[in-house]
Amino acid sequence: PVPFDNPGGIYTFKVMFKWAKRISRTIELKSEQTLEDLHHAIQHAIHWDSDHLYSFFMNGEDWDARYAFASPSEEDTSAWTDEAIIGELGLTLKHKFLYLFDYGDGHEFEIQVVGIHPHADSGKYPRVVDSQEKSPEQYPSSEE
Repeated sequence: PVPFDNPGGIYTFKVMFKWAKRISRTIELKSEQTLEDLHHAIQHAIHWDSDHLYSFFMNGEDWDARYAFASPSEEDTSAWTDEAIIGELGLTLKHKFLYLFDYGDGHEFEIQVVGIHPHADSGKYPRVVDSQEKSPEQYPSSEE
């Protein structure tokens, strides 16, 4: 078992499109929530459909299975996002990791821990606390 860090607290994540870091969302999650919750919060915050496989690579390197947590519907993995509790990941301030969504299109997001707070305010989590720039379309129409 991994010790639980920051019980009852929150983690603040800045999520940036890797190819356009000016487009970002800042999202707060409770320590007890999971990477699965972060995935859904990102998808909701950028107004995309969560209809593809995805993984988080905690060392920031895509396809490094040693540090990967994959979507629960993925079969060839040993760690799933719905079992990855935020407060058990050993996250520290300024830690960066990668979120890869839709293996075919390869949408990459850099995520950085920008805040760790000992107490969660009342309200619903996860929640978006900042939004910069408009999100690109998930399926841009082709130019003719």
